Amino acid sequence: MLARPHLHLLLLASLALPLGAQAPTVDLAHRTGRSRYALGRLISVRELADGQVVASDSKEGLFRLVDFNHNTVGILGEQGDSAGDYRRAAQMITLPGDSIGMIDAGSARIMHVSASGGIGPFVPMPRATRRLAQLLGADTSGALYFATLPERDSTTHMPSSTQWVTRLAGDGQADVPQFAYQNRKSDQPLRGITPFSFADAVAVRADGLGARVVADSYQVIWYRSGHETGRTGLIPYQPIVISAEEQQAIRDSIVQMFKSISMSASAGGARTVSIGSGGSGGSGAPMAVSGGAVAFDRMDVAMAPASGGTTMTMAAAPAGAAGGASPAVKSAAAAMAGINAADMIGAFPANKPAITSSVNSVIFDNNGMLWIARERVRGDLVPHYDVVAEGRGVVAHVNLPTGTRLIGFGRGVVYLAHLEAGSEYLERYPMPKS
Repeated sequence: MLARPHLHLLLLASLALPLGAQAPTVDLAHRTGRSRYALGRLISVRELADGQVVASDSKEGLFRLVDFNHNTVGILGEQGDSAGDYRRAAQMITLPGDSIGMIDAGSARIMHVSASGGIGPFVPMPRATRRLAQLLGADTSGALYFATLPERDSTTHMPSSTQWVTRLAGDGQADVPQFAYQNRKSDQPLRGITPFSFADAVAVRADGLGARVVADSYQVIWYRSGHETGRTGLIPYQPIVISAEEQQAIRDSIVQMFKSISMSASAGGARTVSIGSGGSGGSGAPMAVSGGAVAFDRMDVAMAPASGGTTMTMAAAPAGAAGGASPAVKSAAAAMAGINAADMIGAFPANKPAITSSVNSVIFDNNGMLWIARERVRGDLVPHYDVVAEGRGVVAHVNLPTGTRLIGFGRGVVYLAHLEAGSEYLERYPMPKS
């Protein structure tokens, strides 16, 4: 029997497994490429037609161009304040025709790049009737899918536990709700930093298939055109108890995070605030959003998960700068001054959720399979993923190499970020071979 069959063949073969059959476990191994230099903090990757890889580096705010065949690392486009420049690299999405939509978080625009690497025009981020929080992707018609910000509860005037995935057609004139999901369990109060908030994870495939991974009960619900089309049913998993030692370690890491907030001057008088949050077991780390003790008018935020936590880089223009934002932004940042970090930590649940709540916790591969990042026991350094097929449920369990993080897929390959000495290298792996 083959110990490590080629994964895409394994996944296809798994579709023939009878219902209830145990899905095989496979390992990613035999790395075939590694970026020559460390690339900061990686958000996402996309392949060009010639095999080069565009990687979004949130730490430096750059779109990197990695050529594994020639062992080179360059920069795609120009970073700056000119009309044809981008200000700060964020995530990337795949657009029709295998082109790439590269998000400029610094100016709320999308930079179009062809499959051959040609840089096209910038397009403003669309506006919608709902407040948009995160761009999830696009379908083959060019429509964009977003996660919305939660609405405010009419009674408590606090953000509710419900958010929506909404679709904006190519003309960007109207958004259509697709499906709702939960950002925390209904019995988890919104109080400061909520460790292990049981937040659902969502993703949208290029053909418009939506996936909601329910954190509370651990199952996948599928949607098309705003309607539920099926469920996996409850996926078996062993709940992970959060020990008193682990809870204290997380509390300590949050307090230390607030103590280590650093501010440094940058071009134009703006400041950059970097916040790193520790965690336990490399997953499930809490995250804080803070502007420090300065009232900021304008904020450009980029986030990326790191081993043991989340790193947020926030570039902010000081109060009085041109292009000011809402008073809520200024008051929220000012309110962080002098806060006791220990008072910001909410109650821990009895167990960890089945899934992590971080960027790329769920992602579709090029074969249309949904990869779900699983929570881990404290001290387990191996990232674990469940691979789920629409209509079949879990078809494989995949283990990544220690110290790595899944950030994307290519033609027959998997791209991982490997953390070393505070920065990440981009690595390429084939599907496991025998």
